[in-house]
Amino acid sequence: MWSKFSVSQSPAGTYLEEAHRWLDECVQNHEKCKSTQTRLPTRIIDVGSSDGSRDPYLFIPSADLHARSSSPKGQECYVSTRYVALSYCWGEGLPLKTTTTNILDLQKGIPWDTIPSTIQDAITITRKFDIRYLWVDALCIIQDLTEDWEAQCTRMSEVYGGSFFTIAAALSPNVDFGIPRRRPRLPVRTYNDSTTRIDSTHDGDPLYKRGWAVQERILSQRVLVFASNQMFWECQSVRPSENGSIIHVFHPRIKDEDFYFSNPTLWHQIVNEYSCRDLTFEGDKLPAIAGIARRIQHVLKDDYLAGCWKNTMILDLLWYRAYDSRINILTAYRAPSWSWACHDGEVLYYPFTDLTTCSKLLRYHIDVAGSDLMGQLLGGYIELFGPLIIAHMNSGYWIFDRFSQKVGGAHWDINERDSNGEVTLLPQGKLAKQGKLWLLLLAASEIRGLGLILLRNSSPDGATFKRIGTFQSFTEKPFLGYKGLEKNTIKEWVAWFSSQENKSVVIV
Repeated sequence: MWSKFSVSQSPAGTYLEEAHRWLDECVQNHEKCKSTQTRLPTRIIDVGSSDGSRDPYLFIPSADLHARSSSPKGQECYVSTRYVALSYCWGEGLPLKTTTTNILDLQKGIPWDTIPSTIQDAITITRKFDIRYLWVDALCIIQDLTEDWEAQCTRMSEVYGGSFFTIAAALSPNVDFGIPRRRPRLPVRTYNDSTTRIDSTHDGDPLYKRGWAVQERILSQRVLVFASNQMFWECQSVRPSENGSIIHVFHPRIKDEDFYFSNPTLWHQIVNEYSCRDLTFEGDKLPAIAGIARRIQHVLKDDYLAGCWKNTMILDLLWYRAYDSRINILTAYRAPSWSWACHDGEVLYYPFTDLTTCSKLLRYHIDVAGSDLMGQLLGGYIELFGPLIIAHMNSGYWIFDRFSQKVGGAHWDINERDSNGEVTLLPQGKLAKQGKLWLLLLAASEIRGLGLILLRNSSPDGATFKRIGTFQSFTEKPFLGYKGLEKNTIKEWVAWFSSQENKSVVIV
């Protein structure tokens, strides 16, 4: 049976002893997990003494530095900058949060009985590890000040990346639920897995249905997970759990410049994982993954363009929506049509290891809504140069060129399948069926070709295009369950398509 701990019912001496062992092993023996001392975030909770004799309070290092540094007691705050971060679900509302009207009161003290259960339990855990500071977004970001929210969002990479470890309240569906615990009696198993991948062991828990939690987990160098079945420890080296199982190198983490992202596969994995999660506010689609993007940019020195990267743009455009993912009509602009971020629902990528690119990026422009280049957007375009043909369609799947030769199969960005598995054309798909399509070949191999399906915008100059899907072409040998092209070989098809006039297209 699940139980919750509190200050009066200390978990010390029980299951947290195991967590202490995991932390000690990581700090002392894991070369991959060696970390340097970091500075405290802009605001942080001082959790007070371990016996709970003093209420926590909101500590602002920059404001207190001058006043405190002159006394030995004040200097104690700066001897160690270790702090813990909390990853959790807010739920339908948050009774306690920092605002412009209460921030001064919270600096004086946060009454214990006003703190929601999940944050209370996180404070207790932090105290039991003899760590003085805890970062919680609801209390460390001024929630009614847009400028502060934007500024702190740009620091998420530093906040979670700099935490000594992160507490993940995976099982808790809301902030009032608390952090439950139990010690299951499960068989001991050991795994050795050197494959880099996104782990999904406890993705059914409420926290791992939350979009923001993806970067909170990946950016953190260590995570103590309170999951539905047991407690886990996650770091750069291993993932031990209460039942004794250990998985080595189980989860990609962004720590330093030794972790290279030159292969876009890992970014595509992160986007796929993130796209399956929920966001309360649709405008958070890019901000909620910006921390990861910022760390990757620090390593690659590449330009980040609405969820894609300049140096791998052609491969990053080879995304498509899963047919069974949800269809949400956005109420406001969020991203250009060529970006996966303009849609909700699961995003997948075509395999690209065998492909040679056939198009190139000429120029680009992104209009940001605020000061963060990785945050919310107002607009943007890319200009590509490659083989372009006019085509048409007469069904929900096959596309034909102007001579009625079959060119490839369509994968529509905003269409869905009905109960019989047939493609249901939504408005853009119906428009595509009625009018001309433009096909831009992005990449090809010996067995297939891939590209974008474009519609010309109805602007006065008609000079821009909008992405409405992707197409794939393959030989007459059945591929993914479909009969292939009428061309003899894909090599001939690529030669034919590539011989078409190369043109530049601006996609918005």
